[in-house]
Amino acid sequence: MATPAISFAEVAKDFPFSTGQLSVRALDRFSLTLSSGEVVASLGSNGSGKSTAIKLALGLIKQTQGKVLMQGGSAESSEVRLKAGFVPDVGGIPLHMSGREALVWWAKMNDLALGSTADRVREVLADVDLVGVADRRISEYSRGMKKRLALA
Repeated sequence: MATPAISFAEVAKDFPFSTGQLSVRALDRFSLTLSSGEVVASLGSNGSGKSTAIKLALGLIKQTQGKVLMQGGSAESSEVRLKAGFVPDVGGIPLHMSGREALVWWAKMNDLALGSTADRVREVLADVDLVGVADRRISEYSRGMKKRLALA
């Protein structure tokens, strides 16, 4: 059996109020296992724990109890977190640049040692099907194209 991509086992997450005495429980005995390549939708009202689960899986916050694993390792491990990608709903895209310029800029900003940056940028543009619009200003991209660029 393959190692699950993400696994939550009886996870709880409490957020303390500013007084430190009381807390609110965002997740309570949450269990879920996702296989590699599996696609799921998380639906629920505000405050139901959707974002909390994602932040736990990415190792951005720590669970109060239970176990969170990503690809078999602790979600808090920097080695495991390097394998994860997350595209938030807002911000971070320089609209005045082209898609190609933005990827080169992000690579430099993050001090990525990619060998040939130009070659790697071409690869990731192809991965997200944006080669044909790579030199167009991001402000002209559709919302979906901006999401794919952010993923790249």
